[in-house]
Amino acid sequence: MPTTLPPQERTKWFGRLGAAFGVGLIAGPAIGGFAGQFSPHLPFVIAAILNACSFVVIWLIFKNKNAIQNDQNETVELSVPFIQLIKPVILLLFVFFMAQLIGQIPATTWVLFTENRFQWNSVQVGYLWRA
Repeated sequence: MPTTLPPQERTKWFGRLGAAFGVGLIAGPAIGGFAGQFSPHLPFVIAAILNACSFVVIWLIFKNKNAIQNDQNETVELSVPFIQLIKPVILLLFVFFMAQLIGQIPATTWVLFTENRFQWNSVQVGYLWRA
């Protein structure tokens, strides 16, 4: 995002990004818990739909932001093959994936624990994570 926006717009867009994270952290568990009472698959379907919508919106907002003008006023695309970007950091991506996987284990087991120990349903667990 920083390289695709003019300097005077960056703070506004980073603020919006932070607000989106905040809304997601509060609303996500509540929506997931509410949807989970209807079907265990519904929270994942809702998450997939919201992610697809986010992808489309970001794609439309930042479309052609990688194009620059050269000295002859011709548009030059700055495209780098994806594999060239990934090769140097493949080990780092693996370590990050493992850290995220390990970080999600307590949340997953907490849901199972509260359902078995306290007979909570998915709505109550979702509201707990929202709080």
